[in-house]
Amino acid sequence: MGLILLRAAVGLTLIAQGMAHLTGGADMTPTAIVDDLIAVVIGGALMIGFLTPVAGTAAAVFSFMTALAWLPPGTAVPFDGPVSVLHAIVSCAIALLGPGAFSLDSYLFGRREIVIPSEPRPSRS
Repeated sequence: MGLILLRAAVGLTLIAQGMAHLTGGADMTPTAIVDDLIAVVIGGALMIGFLTPVAGTAAAVFSFMTALAWLPPGTAVPFDGPVSVLHAIVSCAIALLGPGAFSLDSYLFGRREIVIPSEPRPSRS
């Protein structure tokens, strides 16, 4: 359930910010439109859990670019200022933790199960 909450928080933020800039019409340069569409696609992928490590990494890169002001003004920024660093860190956590049980990735590719052997390994001597 925690992974669903993380994915939903980051995904909804990206979708909301991207749609707000697309429908607001303040800065409709081609670069801003592409950045807004990328934010919406990344947010949607995180919401449904599709290619979660890739989408989480893309969201983290997008947020770090925002934090370092590499994106042009008026594009879909999850937050302004230092809070975008927090958004990037949460996106990194999502990428590293994976999609979880309730995701499209789990449905398409199956869940990974780690089996820990019950017998200890022999020592290396």
